[in-house]
Amino acid sequence: MNNKIIFLVIAVFVSFTSLAQESKEKNNLKKNCGCQFSSIAQLGILEGESGTTFQLQTINGIRFGTWSAGLGAGLDYYHYRTIPLFVDLRKDILNRNRTPFVYADLGMHFAWVQEENKMGWARTEFSNGLYYGFGLGYRLGLKKKDAFLFSLGYAFKAMEEKRYGTIYCINPPCDERLDETLEYGFRRLSLQLGFNF
Repeated sequence: MNNKIIFLVIAVFVSFTSLAQESKEKNNLKKNCGCQFSSIAQLGILEGESGTTFQLQTINGIRFGTWSAGLGAGLDYYHYRTIPLFVDLRKDILNRNRTPFVYADLGMHFAWVQEENKMGWARTEFSNGLYYGFGLGYRLGLKKKDAFLFSLGYAFKAMEEKRYGTIYCINPPCDERLDETLEYGFRRLSLQLGFNF
């Protein structure tokens, strides 16, 4: 019991220390360059030839005036599940709390394909590929620089799938052979709702 209490006290102390450190870093960043830390969490719908599915994204970076830049990561469930990692650049059209904005994303996505999508082949391999997106949106500013974000854009991801079958043989284990290679270029409309804090 005492070990649990000591562990809890240490965890709370570390949490408060890291929050204080993060607050100091944000204040130093703001003083030195007029920048401020920016974090965006987004939930979206992707619509394309392969149907409709959803995506999640988080983007963390800095904001300077009407510009912001950050690094993003997410989950993209369109056709095959992937994890996009990208650079995000945004520009507010007006220097106001409520304004239209434009954005562009560029990076890579990494295949994280579910077993049910592998369709009974002896083995399948999925490659990582190019990811990009761009669009426009509206920033609905709240107090303290927080804002709701609404955006509509275009998103693209490319990937390759290699399907291996088993060569018929009398004495297993049997060798595999590459039966087919499929190249995908997924073009989607992206509708997103997010929160910037």
